[in-house]
Amino acid sequence: MRGFPLIRFIIVGVGASAITFAVTWCIVVFEYNLLIGSAIAAMAGTCFSFIGNAHFTFSAPISADKASKFILVYLLTGMLYAVLLEHLLSNMHLLFAFLISLLVTTVINFLAQRYWIFR
Repeated sequence: MRGFPLIRFIIVGVGASAITFAVTWCIVVFEYNLLIGSAIAAMAGTCFSFIGNAHFTFSAPISADKASKFILVYLLTGMLYAVLLEHLLSNMHLLFAFLISLLVTTVINFLAQRYWIFR
């Protein structure tokens, strides 16, 4: 599977989503502050994604420079996702708007990580 970074990227993304969901679930079950808790959940998923993609997907060493670039890409693609979703919702069903926004930002995220962050 060494020659399939996109598959590895998707596996890491599913893992990061599972961690984010699990932490969010714990926050809801234990009735912790949802705003603070969801921020902690997002950070946990993002950290897993950074470490997982560095090691498993791209076999790259971790550095502060890579972490800074990773955070920048995540922030920018997160904002792009929100803008795309809002724009597409005025023209289509939520499911399609969600899927298109997710696909576009996932592809951008993968390309940025492969050719800029972890090259």
